Amino acid sequence: MQLKEKQQEIQLEWDNELRKLLGSYISHCYKVNSIIDTLKRGKAKLKDMDNAGSYEEQLKLSKEAKKNIEAFTPEEVDDLLKELTEIQAQIKMYLFHDDPYAVAILISIQKMNDKLMKLDNDNIKDLNVIITAARNYFRHQWEITNKVAK
Repeated sequence: MQLKEKQQEIQLEWDNELRKLLGSYISHCYKVNSIIDTLKRGKAKLKDMDNAGSYEEQLKLSKEAKKNIEAFTPEEVDDLLKELTEIQAQIKMYLFHDDPYAVAILISIQKMNDKLMKLDNDNIKDLNVIITAARNYFRHQWEITNKVAK
């Protein structure tokens, strides 16, 4: 009996750490979305320069585009993406079971990463899928814990 209790205690610790990692992953995704959005605004302003009627308007759009494009340093972006990758790797290590709940989280994270790599920041639904998959996983883990406790 003590072995099962110890296993459950360890599982609860892992789940708590996994919960933190998933929260951090989602937070980092929002930051990446913000960067993508800012860069897209800068790119749109550069396109608008072609259609600007006057030199003053072109200059104004150029300054605005530069401000958007330089809002984040390459180092900041690299650090954020590195952290995102590290968090994802840690999540994968915690989800080593091949149960459907863990697999759902891993698949949803992979879909999110695919969108981020395409610089697609229209991914709020994908973030919600990750959250739902995580909730289902933790609900299932709680049910297992309650069965063992009885």
